Amino acid sequence: MKNVVTHLRKLRACEHRCTVEIIESLVVCHREHAYLDHGCSSIWNFLVEELHYSKAAASRRFKAMKCAEKFPQVIGMLRDHRVSLSSLAQAEGLLGEVNDPGELLGRISGKSAVEVEKIVAGERPMPSKPREVVRRVAVRRGVSQGTIAARKNSKASSGSLFDTSLAASPAASAPHDDSAPIESRVSLRTSLTEEAYDSFEHARALISRKRPGATVEDAVNELVGFYLKSKVPKDRTKRSTKGADEGSPAPRPKRGSLSTRHIPAATRDAVLLRDGERCAFVGKNGRRCTATHNLQLDHIRPFALGGSHEPDNLQVLCAAHNRHRARQTFGEQAVRAREQPAIQCADPPTRRPVGPQNPLIPPRTEA
Repeated sequence: MKNVVTHLRKLRACEHRCTVEIIESLVVCHREHAYLDHGCSSIWNFLVEELHYSKAAASRRFKAMKCAEKFPQVIGMLRDHRVSLSSLAQAEGLLGEVNDPGELLGRISGKSAVEVEKIVAGERPMPSKPREVVRRVAVRRGVSQGTIAARKNSKASSGSLFDTSLAASPAASAPHDDSAPIESRVSLRTSLTEEAYDSFEHARALISRKRPGATVEDAVNELVGFYLKSKVPKDRTKRSTKGADEGSPAPRPKRGSLSTRHIPAATRDAVLLRDGERCAFVGKNGRRCTATHNLQLDHIRPFALGGSHEPDNLQVLCAAHNRHRARQTFGEQAVRAREQPAIQCADPPTRRPVGPQNPLIPPRTEA
């Protein structure tokens, strides 16, 4: 038993050294954008998809990496056991907000995760915007699935509280069959400004003409369905060909003018459908990027170098891989001159470009 304990202590020391080295290497990986060549749109995706961390473990390492990237002394604190990954994960957001990050790092040094949580709560007791919560729940099919209710919280600084909690209904208290199949549902909780909430209620009132007594769930379903019908490429294609004769061929995508960067909607839809509405970048390891957010159309032969708007010269890329190709083609300095600030760490949202435009690099075309 004594030998086993000694062995475990050695393993724990080795594990700790490896953890610190991983954070150091993640900083380098992010700085050099090395994860992009392996079919991942962000460091967080790289941790989950390539290194096979759980989402929780990936989040802790991701936030620790961001801390170490901005404040190199964090690596020494990790190595000396003065902070943990959990402590850094809790303090990461606050470090970017306080006037003296070094002072905050000193306060959390040597503290437990619970103590760090109290320090962070003391500095930021009331978040300006409650975070969005998505939680999967299970209810029995055929039994009341509840009424989704929205309520205003005038005390909330961010405006109305949009609370989609399942409320009890008369049918819920009635006896039910335990053998009824379980239906998977999702519980959502977020917040809206007063103006956005009023607009939502206006839309719900209009929807109630079609669905009397429309609940929040009914309104969300109607609004999402309406948006998808107008924006999903395959639905737009169906509408454009609906009035055509059955024997006539489907209209081909229009050829875009080479004198303008505008890509016709039919061409955009054709490329999006062809690439499965997903980033088409394939890494050195054969992995295709899984990103479906922030998609953009990329010219395989750049438009600035004479590339056409033909579908064969277009591909769908996520924002991160589109920038990666621009760096490879035009150089880091040209991309930096056009985009300020640089690539953000966050996954999946990326900030839209601001700052001076570089004439060598064509503006990104949103898919």
